[in-house]
Amino acid sequence: MIRYFVREQASVTIKIFDMAGDLVTTLQGPGAAGMDNEVVWDLSGVQSGVYFAHIDAAGQSGSGSAIVKIAVVK
Repeated sequence: MIRYFVREQASVTIKIFDMAGDLVTTLQGPGAAGMDNEVVWDLSGVQSGVYFAHIDAAGQSGSGSAIVKIAVVK
């Protein structure tokens, strides 16, 4: 699960990259205002390692982004 918070209703895109900078997958997440939102990342085809999630949210009053480091251990 990847969890994030948005202040207002937003369109959320999450891009997962490996340590080499290669795009692993792109996820569309919910963007409910004023609460934690979660999206499931299916790890069945993913190896153990460190990944980066680039979270982009675009709402009516603007946009924002964050990068989260994720350690996958199988």
